Amino acid sequence: MTLIRWSPIRDLATEIFDLQKEINRMFDRFFRGFEDEEIRMISWSPRVDISETDDEYIVRAEIPRG
Repeated sequence: MTLIRWSPIRDLATEIFDLQKEINRMFDRFFRGFEDEEIRMISWSPRVDISETDDEYIVRAEIPRG
């Protein structure tokens, strides 16, 4: 039988590293769904002109032709 020296700091560091990897995986899975939507939003950004009168706000914006 081989004796192995126990190192509480090494064991704690390993557990923290494993926890960090798991948290990173969790965030990656959560935010992966937003990437496609974000790319679509960035790809089209309409020109907008906003003005104001005493009675109303006027918004003029580009509208894509379908």
